[in-house]
Amino acid sequence: MEIAHKHGADLFMSIHADGFTNPKAAGASVFALSNRGASSAMAKYLSERENRADEVAGKKATDRDHLLQQVLFDLVQTDTIKNSLTLGSHILKKSTHT
Repeated sequence: MEIAHKHGADLFMSIHADGFTNPKAAGASVFALSNRGASSAMAKYLSERENRADEVAGKKATDRDHLLQQVLFDLVQTDTIKNSLTLGSHILKKSTHT
């Protein structure tokens, strides 16, 4: 995820090939970020970003600023997860035709 942020990526996708000992097994699956799993990595990223911005601006963020940032982050994260699942579903549908 750090590489995606560093390069300003609009999309991060990780594709994995599944395997199984039974050759008749078939199917595919989609995994998306969860609210729990994403929050710690993203919170660290946002915190570091905010601290750098505060240093440049020469101000100290208030608790109210942090609350607003958390609310905005939650809104964006919820939308991102929804869009990730939609894209994953589309890719699964297309991959079954190949």
